[in-house]
Amino acid sequence: MYPSFHFLRPAVVFAAIITTLQSLTWIAMALTSIIAYYCHISMEMEPQSNVKSLLGLTFYRQYFYKGDCTPNGFDNSLFSILDSVNIVKPIDIHAISWTYLALSFIWFVSGLLLLVFVNKKNLKLSSFFIYFWVFNTLIISIADLIIGIFMARDYSIISDKLAEFIFGIQSSESISVMLQARTVSWIMLGIAFRGFVIWFINVLLACYLISHVFAIQNHNRVKSGYINNAYMHNETRHSSHIIGYDPFAPKMFYGNGSTTDIPRPQINKAQTLNNQQRAAALSLHLEHNPEKEFSYLHGGRSRPTSLTFSRGYNPKQNNIPNPDYSPELPRALRLPDSIIDEHPQRVLRNSKIYKRY
Repeated sequence: MYPSFHFLRPAVVFAAIITTLQSLTWIAMALTSIIAYYCHISMEMEPQSNVKSLLGLTFYRQYFYKGDCTPNGFDNSLFSILDSVNIVKPIDIHAISWTYLALSFIWFVSGLLLLVFVNKKNLKLSSFFIYFWVFNTLIISIADLIIGIFMARDYSIISDKLAEFIFGIQSSESISVMLQARTVSWIMLGIAFRGFVIWFINVLLACYLISHVFAIQNHNRVKSGYINNAYMHNETRHSSHIIGYDPFAPKMFYGNGSTTDIPRPQINKAQTLNNQQRAAALSLHLEHNPEKEFSYLHGGRSRPTSLTFSRGYNPKQNNIPNPDYSPELPRALRLPDSIIDEHPQRVLRNSKIYKRY
């Protein structure tokens, strides 16, 4: 699984929620702007001396008044002073409204796709939907920045014009309209930048998710075998042999290099008792025959001297056992010749264990 998924999923959920709320709000504002531009809105308000009513009328006349139609209850003569100011025209706001309507709808769809498909089961496709959402978010953020710059320009122009009106000879009604026009420009500036804070949240969230896109793509390539640290694209360099392609070899125990202990083989209890009996018998024999205790110093004998073959050898006899080719025991465990001479049949039956000196 993608190791940073527990950080990615909460960011995706937050991005989907904030995208849904913003897109629906901007779709509603775009539709209201389009309806107002075509005069399908009632402007029957309270007397224009009311500040709230004057602000609404100025807002409509400044950015949404088409010119060839007049809504009911609207007095255009009071706002003719706005024609002398070089600000964004209502036709430009109308084009911007249609653009935001389309972008907000696509952004709304991308937010839903981001919420549904970015999960553990569709990790390989998650980068595509994150790309789609980030692309739409950056496009809308750039559009917000451009519109915000134009609204800031309008605010600066209207502020300069208002200063001329205050220090010039103008009626109080014209000054009131310019004051309301400056307020409207400030409101439009805040709407363009989405309250300033939300715009920065959108940009930072897009940058954070795009960083996860590159991490997911790298994770998918490594998991699928497209990128392997043991493989080098540069043919001029030599890479170490891939261990996974070697034939299977069992693991060997070589002991600890820092110690001189040699592991001893496990000996069962029966074998231990047998060895003890042999050692006791050998010790008893050496006590009665001390001259043979150091017989190995004189070299081994090729054949026993005490064994006679006067009886001859008959290959047809059935009581003669088969030749024994097993390896000889150590000298310390061999029986002396006297015991072999006294009990030849017993020695032959146990020839695989007891050997002659």
